[in-house]
Amino acid sequence: MRIPLTHYAKREIALFGGLGLLATLVTVAACGPLWYLAAIPLAVTVWVFSFFRDPQRRVPQGERLLVSPADGHITAVETIDAPPELGVQGQALRISIFLSVFNCHLNRSPCEARVERIVYKQGRYLNALRESSAAENEQNILVLRAAAVDAPILVRQVSGAIARRIVCEAAEGDTLAAGQRFGMIKFGSRTDLVVPVTTPVDVAVRVGDRVKAGLTVLGQFT
Repeated sequence: MRIPLTHYAKREIALFGGLGLLATLVTVAACGPLWYLAAIPLAVTVWVFSFFRDPQRRVPQGERLLVSPADGHITAVETIDAPPELGVQGQALRISIFLSVFNCHLNRSPCEARVERIVYKQGRYLNALRESSAAENEQNILVLRAAAVDAPILVRQVSGAIARRIVCEAAEGDTLAAGQRFGMIKFGSRTDLVVPVTTPVDVAVRVGDRVKAGLTVLGQFT
């Protein structure tokens, strides 16, 4: 069965996949009776292809639903001071998702929304599990206006200790459908969904839950 791969990573797939297959063949030829050692570079090659997989997702229907913008597990469901990029005063709900190197790293829109603003920030590459990574790491922020409630929400793509490249295909003014792919973070990262408390959300997940982008419902606007 063919594994669908994302077009965001043609260069990495060609480079690492080609080197991995070459290393596998060289190991088989060079190791003679220890040919089974070729399983090591072969496993790495399979992992590279798996990392850049692009699975099809059946997005749940409901205009007030908020679906997960990333695969991974929930590391925080908390109230924070609204980040300045959100453009509102007061507090906001933040749902944080950690993506390990074994997760699919595509990002998807949490709901139907218009892209109002995109802010890229250079930064460090701390472990994405650390609380400080949201403020200090390299990140790309999408400020979206959710169509169902005509209110701003924020999706933050955060690099991790291994990730070194954030991809965002969306542009300011674009309209995204719920679950629509808009980019990815390569090799381990974090994704935050931030909603002002003035736009109440009935949260459906808790810390430790496993989620899938465009498939798992994080909550719904009330």
